[in-house]
Amino acid sequence: MIIYVVDPDSVSVNDIGTTIGITIFTENAQYYVECNVKSAETA
Repeated sequence: MIIYVVDPDSVSVNDIGTTIGITIFTENAQYYVECNVKSAETA
């Protein structure tokens, strides 16, 4: 399974370089991941 989180409300430009945790709730499970915020360019 692949889940893409596009434009989460609580992450902003000021968070670049910090570690955040994101939790995804489904009917059967709860998925938690920690990651470093990076900048990205879209073409």
